[in-house]
Parts: sequence; C-alpha cells; structure tokens
Amino acid sequence: MYLPFNSVDELLETLHRKHPDTSNWLLYVSEKHADKMPELLSAATARGFFLYGGIFPGLIQGARSKDKGAIAIPLPEQAAVVTATLTEDSCNWQEEFLTYNIDIFRSALVFVDCLAPNVNGFLDDIYSHFGMQINYAGAGAGYHDLRVEQSIFAGEGMIPSGGLVVLLPDKTNNRVKHGWSRVAGPFIATQTNGNMISELNWESAGSFYRNEVEKLAPELKDKPVFPYINSRYPITIGKQAAEDVVRDPIDINPADDIVFLSQVAENSAIYISEGDKFTLIDAARQATAECSDTSGVTSCFVSDCFSRALMLGDDLENELNAVDEVLNSFTDTQAEGVLAIGEICGNKSAKLEFYNKTFVISLAYS
Repeated sequence: MYLPFNSVDELLETLHRKHPDTSNWLLYVSEKHADKMPELLSAATARGFFLYGGIFPGLIQGARSKDKGAIAIPLPEQAAVVTATLTEDSCNWQEEFLTYNIDIFRSALVFVDCLAPNVNGFLDDIYSHFGMQINYAGAGAGYHDLRVEQSIFAGEGMIPSGGLVVLLPDKTNNRVKHGWSRVAGPFIATQTNGNMISELNWESAGSFYRNEVEKLAPELKDKPVFPYINSRYPITIGKQAAEDVVRDPIDINPADDIVFLSQVAENSAIYISEGDKFTLIDAARQATAECSDTSGVTSCFVSDCFSRALMLGDDLENELNAVDEVLNSFTDTQAEGVLAIGEICGNKSAKLEFYNKTFVISLAYS
C-alpha cells in the first residue's frame, strides 16, 4: 500500500492501524525522505516494528509514479529476511542461508545498493544456494544523482554497501523485458575489470564505443556518455534464448575504460542497442501480458529502470497505463514497486541477473 510520509509518527500509526498484528514490514521509500530514515528506524524498533527495504528515486503505485512517500508491504510470518554487506572480494552475510529450510520458500525479493561492489557476487551467492528452485525479482536501490549514500536498511539501521533478501512462501510468475534492439556488434569484451570494459575487439574500449556510436548518430560526437550517449545507445550482453542483459555506461574514464554500474564478464558478446519510447512501452506491455495466465493473483511487484523513466519523460505514464490496462484484463491487483537503479530478475528458465534499462514484473499468486 502507498503511504504519504508526512511524519514518522503518522507513518507508524498507519502501519499499526492497517495491520495491527504485523510487526515485520517491507518498505520502499522515496529518496526525498532519506534524511528521516534514522528517526524512522529508531522509532519503529522502539514500537516493536522491524522495517526492511530500500531508498529509491521513485515509486510506482498502479498507473502512477510517485516521487514522495513510501510503499509498505506486510511480511507473512513464514517470511525470512537475510542481509549482507558487500565488499570487493566477498559478501559478508549476517545470516547463513543454510539456517533456513529452503523447501518452504517459493520466491524471493532481492534488493541491493546500486553502487555496492561485487553485486554479481551477491547474486551468485543467492543463486548458488537456491538455484532454479525459486523465482527472483528485485531492484537496485539508490539515488537519482548516484550519490554515495547508504540505501538499504534493516531493523535498527542502514547497511553500508548493503544487500537484502526477503524469502517468501508465495509462488510467483516473473517476466523481464526491455525493448532495446541490437544495432551494432557483436564485439568481444577482450579485457574487463569488474564494472569496467578496458578493451573491445582488442581495441581501447572507450574510443571504440564512441566511434561505433558516431557511425549511428554523428550528432553525438564528443557528447558526454551520461546522460546523452547512454540514453540512446546502451550496451547489451548477448544471451541465447533469453533477454539480452543491458549494461548502462555511466562514464569513460581517463584510461579510456567504459564504466558501468555493474560487472561485465570478460569475453562476453557485446552489442550496441537502440530503442525508443514505443519499443520500451511495448516491452513493458508484453512482459505483463506474458503473465496473464496467472490466476489467484495476490500482489504485483514492478521494478522499472529510473533511466528508462528519464528517457520516457511524460510517456512514463503511458507505459504504466499500458501495464495497468493489461493487469486489469485478468486481475484486480494493482502494480506496486519502484523506479530502480538496476533491475533484478530470475526464474526457472533464466539465471538470476542484474539488469539495467529494463522492466521487471512479478505476480505472486495463491
């Protein structure tokens, strides 16, 4: 449920009034209230509430995006929450996955600080334990300007470079689509280093990328990668029998490396892709339509990329209306979710991945 965030006391009173028997809550909070988080978490703990979740550039409620407030989801008694602090080399889990009986879980909502190191390692840890036994959906948390501030919280405080996994008993039907199409490539990422590509086809990656984009759009010559080039020509990692994984370049550094928010494996098949508002809106519509055989829907989580929202501008409302229209054809449940900085999805036919510029939908059903 969407809630205004006028004050800490009012928000907590509303949670208690709506679900007096619930103490564990999942919260998506607009970045405009980030300064209130220490007060909120402290007051919640004092009242016997345990709040888990993240801070995001925007929220989604039905066919509308929101830049204020919070979305609150009561967690069932069977839910389990696991947190981690990510480092360059490892994930320091506060709880071991092996302490949980994985047979009782059917899905997971996964959230991670979008600027944390080793996001791929975090997701690999999760997938190594649960594999294809459960479905995954989630989002990268953070701020619209990519400032380095903590964005994941659990219990009494914020988690530096945090990751959060909410394990749930609900079955889900998940889909991921983005609407970007390959227009150049394939190229080989012949040298990478974490979240940087240093060489494409044995050439310096930054200059190679700029030259290829200039062939497609001469007017982008010498324009900054962010927000001009990446908004029109992101890089995608080729996948067979699955949606390509979009990687959003955010910079070309002085060493001529292409810098991304997340990691790129060496020797990946790389493409330059292009889309427009029509293909992006249609992708969100298709993803939702592919879930239309789901009966007994109890909730609908949506993770929609913040940079997609920037590209769509006023047409973001058209995208959300398209999703809402399809949902209304088979369920009364409204979409609730976030404008994300990185989208997370995995199901029984596709490995758990961290996407960019992508739309993810997850329908829980009885």
